[in-house]
Amino acid sequence: MLLNALKIYGVDLVRILQSVRGIPKYFLSYLRFRSVRPKGWPIRLRPYLSDFYDNSGRVTTHYFKQDIFVAREIYQRKPKRHIDIGSRVDGFISHLAVFTEVEVIDIRGNNKIDPRIKFIQADICKVTASHIGTTESISCLHTIEHIGLARYGDPIGSTLWIEAVDRIFGLLSAGGVAYLSTPIGLKRLEFNAQRIYDLEELLGFLQQRGAVEKVAIINDQDELAEYIDIAQLPFIESKQWKFGCGIFVIRKPAI
Repeated sequence: MLLNALKIYGVDLVRILQSVRGIPKYFLSYLRFRSVRPKGWPIRLRPYLSDFYDNSGRVTTHYFKQDIFVAREIYQRKPKRHIDIGSRVDGFISHLAVFTEVEVIDIRGNNKIDPRIKFIQADICKVTASHIGTTESISCLHTIEHIGLARYGDPIGSTLWIEAVDRIFGLLSAGGVAYLSTPIGLKRLEFNAQRIYDLEELLGFLQQRGAVEKVAIINDQDELAEYIDIAQLPFIESKQWKFGCGIFVIRKPAI
């Protein structure tokens, strides 16, 4: 918990300790390299001390697993138009841009976008009527839990996340599919960071807006499981999780 809290403010104790640990190894490596250094190449020191002990890539588990799961679902359905609300551009959106164009709506600005990604800076709760009912496919991953808590400069409101979900379904055409994810576990609100939802309560809320066709769950051990039969979901177990993730595939009624 402390390590995660410090990371929020830019202090990564693990990387700091790895860097300190890497100092002797760095200088030994440098001395060895000097003995074989190529001619004509001036050397400047630029140490990356923690990389000695890193894995082959840094994976934020929820995002990594959910991004692959939802991108695969969208790829299989091959929608003609896809809109995203606030998901990570450097993860999930980049996956989608490989095989389709994506329209991203986010309250934050972003002017460095791939040609296949159309960026619209807007508050989802205030999206214009011209977008209503215009897409057959929409995603919103690890976003609704933040809405209304002012984390990203958005307005404060205890029910704004509900308005956002209703607007997301409003953007869908009849029979369209929404992909939503959010933290689940022991229900609580961590101002101004996020909400953690009770799985059973959240499922009931979403079922009022469409048919839940599939649910994927990431538990506290970072294990992902997929459920088509929602009666098999771990409702009781999940109430004690510190920080799981629920991923929902929901179809809007055809009429």
